[in-house]
Parts: sequence; C-alpha cells; structure tokens
Amino acid sequence: MTATSDKLNMRKIWQDLKQNLVTLVGANFVFKIIVVTLLSPLVSLLYRLFLGISGRTVLADTEIAFFLLHPVGWLTAIVVGGAFLAVQALEQAALMSILLADSQQSKVRLLEILRFLANRFADLMRLTVRILARGLWAVAPFLIVGGVLYLILLTNHDINFYLSEKPPRFWLAVLLIGVDLVAMLAVLLRQIVIWAFAIQLLLFEKVSPQDALGMSRDRISGHQIGILKTIALWFVANVVFNFCLAMIVLLMGHFLLPDVSSPLASLLFWLVFILIVMIALHLISQLVANLSFSIVLTQLFLRFADESQLSLPTVNSSPDQLWLKRARIGLIAYLVIAPIWIGVFTVVGFNAIDREVDTQVTAHRGASGGAPENTLASIRLAIEQETDWVEIDVQESKDGVVVVAHDSDLKKVAGEDVKIWEATAEELRQIDIGSYFDPKYHGERVPTLEEVLKLCQGKV
Repeated sequence: MTATSDKLNMRKIWQDLKQNLVTLVGANFVFKIIVVTLLSPLVSLLYRLFLGISGRTVLADTEIAFFLLHPVGWLTAIVVGGAFLAVQALEQAALMSILLADSQQSKVRLLEILRFLANRFADLMRLTVRILARGLWAVAPFLIVGGVLYLILLTNHDINFYLSEKPPRFWLAVLLIGVDLVAMLAVLLRQIVIWAFAIQLLLFEKVSPQDALGMSRDRISGHQIGILKTIALWFVANVVFNFCLAMIVLLMGHFLLPDVSSPLASLLFWLVFILIVMIALHLISQLVANLSFSIVLTQLFLRFADESQLSLPTVNSSPDQLWLKRARIGLIAYLVIAPIWIGVFTVVGFNAIDREVDTQVTAHRGASGGAPENTLASIRLAIEQETDWVEIDVQESKDGVVVVAHDSDLKKVAGEDVKIWEATAEELRQIDIGSYFDPKYHGERVPTLEEVLKLCQGKV
C-alpha cells in the first residue's frame, strides 16, 4: 500500500467517467429502481415499527425532539438511520465496484455486482448501525450543551415571543448555541473523514464490521486534511453546477413565460415545459453528483488501498449459464414490474383525488393580518372578508375553561408573563391582548372557545 498526493486528479476523474459512462449510468438507473421500490419502503416500515412501539402514530413539532430523547427514539435513530445509510452505501458500492474492476483492467457484470452486494448486506447493515451509534455518541455532549443553553435562555417565555421580539437574551442564545453547533459540526466532519474508508474496507477488503472503523482511521492517519479538502472541492463543484442549472431554469422562466394577462393555454404550455426541464435537470444533477462522488471515493480509496487484499465482484469468464439466464430474467421482470407497480398505485391515488377546482380560504388565527390573532376582532374580520374557515388555537385555563390562545403565555401579545394553564379564565380576561397590534384594538381579551363558536355559527 502506498499513499500518493492528496490532490484531486480531475483528469483521472474525467477519464474514468468517459470509460465507464454507459455502465455507470445503467447501474445507477437499475439501483435507483431497486432502492425506490424495495429498500426505501423497508426502511419506512422499520421507522413505522419503532413509531408504533413508542405508542405514537405521527410526529410533529416538539414531539420530534421528545421522541428522540426517549430510548426508543435513540434506537429508532440508530437502526433506521443505519438502514438508510446502508441503502445509500449500497448504491455507491455498486458504482465503485465498476470503477475498481476497471482499475484492475477487468469488467464486471451488473448481476455479479448485485449478488456481491447482497452477500455483504448484513455486514454492511451492522457497520452502518455502528457508525450511526458512534456518531450520535460523539455529538451527544454538544446536543446536551445546546439543550441546556436553550432551557436557561429561552424558556422563561413562549418561544414565539423570542422569535417575534428578538430580545438581547435571544441573540445571546443564538450566539452561544451557534458556537456549540459549529463545534459539533467540526467534530462530526472529523469523524466522517476518519471513517471515510470503513465501508470500502468492509466491502472490498473483507474487513469485519468490528474492525472497519479502526482500520479506516489508521489507514488515513496523517492525510485527514487532504481528504477533507478533496471532498470539500467535490462539494463546491457540485454546488456551482447546481447553481448553473438553477440559473438556466430562472432564465427560461424570465424569457419564456408570457405575461399573466396572456391566454391561460399559453401560460400552462410554458409552465409545463419549464416543469419538464426542471425535472430533467434535477435528474441530471443527481446523476452527476452520484457518479462524480463514486469516482472521487474510488480515487481516494485506491491511493491507500492494499491492492493485494482487494476482493471485487467475481468476474467469471464462463459463468453458470443457467444461473445467469435465471438472474437476467428475474432482473428484467423486476425492472418491468416495479415501475408498473408504482404506476398503478400512482393512478389509483390520483383517481382518488377530487380534481374539481374548489378553492377555499382559511383565516389563520382569525384574520390575523388585519387584527390581533385569536381574538373576537380577528374572527369578525374573517367573517367580513367571507373566508370559508377560521383556524384557531385552544388551551385549557387553570379552572378548566377552554380558551383561545396560541402561545403558552401572553408575553408576545400583552407583555404579561402569565402562563395560560396557571391562570383562571377570569384572570386571563383582565389582560388586554389587542393594543400590541394597534391601539384601536385596546380592550380585546382572551376569548373562550364557546364565545368563538357562537360568533361563527352560521357565518363561517
């Protein structure tokens, strides 16, 4: 094993891409179908299983944070995250197998690659779970520090007060938590670089999942900065490429889209055309990113690889013809059936949608753009504006009355540090929640759900 320069060889990347373009694109296409139709649903089912074990059906807002703080949440993050990472690694491994075989002056069949990866999937899953577990362990202290800073600096009042008013305490929290996150990112990047070759060692040098992380660290010792620069250069190049693609779409929209007063048919034609171009450019962007990243990883790995230990997919010049025939038939059948499967469910789902044009207007927290939110005044304004629906937020007061309020306290709307559930409905009604919005709304109070329902009945 000999380590050469850490610099990225752009000419070699271009040569590898030209020599293997058709094979790489074909493998990428086949693997995308397998990932979308088989592996991704399995990861999704795994997530649903852990969610069901936790007693929840969905996660939203703060529930996500509380779920991840629970032991089941940590287990979900490690196992589901490991499965997701394994799926991504398999796709890169398929592309790297082609490139590594090419570096050894040989060609490899796609079916041989799939069988090769299938035989190593269990070990790959064990390795990715280890990577996720160790990664979470590495960032846990920073997450704890960030949580403590949040609790100390941003919990005296409802978070919406800090987000809307942005007092000095808010900016102090942003600064300290920002420094904490930057430090966490630095540690995470270091770990990613140290483990850069772990998956390749597992797949192509038959290193065990237990030893792969340590061997990767030893192998790139002294070259971490060079590898980080290489990956950063790839990242910047892809950002620039995607920026150029986005500019193409923007320029097309600027020059091709007619004036809004133009006929609807003309507007729809150009909108659909630009949408098709956007989808095509997105697919090209993904393809370029996948192929270029696999080439970069292969180049890096070969610089430090022990080529005498390389174990690539078997290149069999006279394979078992019966097995090869059956495998080809099975793969072709899968590639035909999978898109039909997706198409059928897409059509069924599309037909289940009511395609009648029926636009309805919902007033968020009442007509909160023109009146103080969640007040009778905002409800009346929504009725005057003939909205179809009024959305409100409800909480329970200390004495069990359901009142209409969004935040946990009245700091944002009244400057009063009063928790909704620590005050009676009558105490809440003594507080003016309208003047902050406009002096003309002085005297608006926290309404009860009963008052709002009576006001809305038969009107909205």
